[in-house]
Amino acid sequence: MARQQIAEFFFMMIFLLIIDETINRSVKSFLSILFYFSLIISHYGLSYIFMFSIIFVEIILYFYNSKNKETSSKITYSFILLYTVLCLSWYMYTSDSSTFNSIIRLGNNIISNISEDFFNPVHVQGLEVLMMEAVSPIHQIHKYLQLIVQLFISIGVISLLLKRTNMNFNKRYIAFTYINFLYLLCCFAVPFFASSLNTTRLYQITLLILSPFFIVGGIVTFKSIIWILKKPWSYKNYMIVIKLFSVFLLIFLLFNSGFIYEITKDDPTSISLNNSINSFFFNNQEYICANWVHDRNTNSELHADVYRRLLLISFEGAENTFDLSNDIQNISKNSLIYVGSYNINNNIFSYSEINISKISSKTNKIYSNAGAQVYHC
Repeated sequence: MARQQIAEFFFMMIFLLIIDETINRSVKSFLSILFYFSLIISHYGLSYIFMFSIIFVEIILYFYNSKNKETSSKITYSFILLYTVLCLSWYMYTSDSSTFNSIIRLGNNIISNISEDFFNPVHVQGLEVLMMEAVSPIHQIHKYLQLIVQLFISIGVISLLLKRTNMNFNKRYIAFTYINFLYLLCCFAVPFFASSLNTTRLYQITLLILSPFFIVGGIVTFKSIIWILKKPWSYKNYMIVIKLFSVFLLIFLLFNSGFIYEITKDDPTSISLNNSINSFFFNNQEYICANWVHDRNTNSELHADVYRRLLLISFEGAENTFDLSNDIQNISKNSLIYVGSYNINNNIFSYSEINISKISSKTNKIYSNAGAQVYHC
């Protein structure tokens, strides 16, 4: 989603401010407040993830500093308190505490079901996705590539935890790494945790922090192989590993972008490469039809499938637009049903059991331009 992408930008700006110790304190304070509020108003899910992250990070650093007799920054605690108050206050005000209440219900669900549904794919969405059958051999290859990435990230984080790597990371970044790795583990073990935000979305967010450990894990793995073979580790070995992983990431990019699926015509997934995919993509005829509805509509209910409804919302707003029901009898009299090009070409609606034939037999067609249609109930 666009708003999540914007939120991720501010998330990374905040993260860079947190780990960069060379920025002037006054500048850092000003930018932190600016980016905090920008993140909060951009996306509620990422806002709460970050809120819990910074709290847990400072708890980790408190025990670390106590053990090593180092002092903690009072300014950091002040900013955590500021962010927490801003985040909770904003969503309590704008959504009547519904978001906060959802988090409380999620916590209750996890606590009450964790003993029975731990590692149960029925309630653990991440595990369900992991065990899901791929639609084709090429999609199966992509799944294996994803698992390889997760394997090396896990090796990298564990090697950091066990101090098996000599790479020098900022201690706050290390704490963020542990927290995000814990989030990733919870996706595959804790019931209802991943389904609250969606596994793929949570996985993508954690990769913003964890992705460097793919390379770290790769280097540690190849170092171990070289050690088992009783051969010395050299700069030449290091460059070989970097080149191998560069090739892997190139292939990984081609799969993730949907390019491989597009050139093989194997269930394409990218709307950037294929505009015939059923998604948030609309042609000129659909825009013209939606504009026609807007010009002539007199407060009638508007119904469309989940994607075409977004187009109607851009013209009419969300108040009078509805997702198409599975039963046409549930649609109010004098309502309008909007039909897009994908619906016409495939005789189906997204996430609905109604088809075009069923609608045309029970309603009156009042507009058609060969790319979109409107029916009157």
